[in-house]
Amino acid sequence: MPCNTVQYTSIDASKMQTPLLVRALERLGYQVHQHVAGRVIQFSRSAELGSYSDGRLRVPVGFDGARLTRAYSRELVKAQAARAGFAVREVDETHLEMFKRA
Repeated sequence: MPCNTVQYTSIDASKMQTPLLVRALERLGYQVHQHVAGRVIQFSRSAELGSYSDGRLRVPVGFDGARLTRAYSRELVKAQAARAGFAVREVDETHLEMFKRA
């Protein structure tokens, strides 16, 4: 295989909500481009390219899926907290603080 070949793998992301996935990718520093009414997403950061379509993420081998999962979970918690009437403050990379809005 030539040394400039990039291998990709596919990850099941069918349970992810597209708007939250987009925010999580942006939080990780990716530029996100949505196509076909948001159903197809392409994202990039430096030389790293990936895409999301039909509930599948297509990412380079070695992509840190755990980091994306944490960022997505953070966005999900923030969305659900807002829906329940809570405000969220980010304490640091791994902690959120929630309090009831007055």
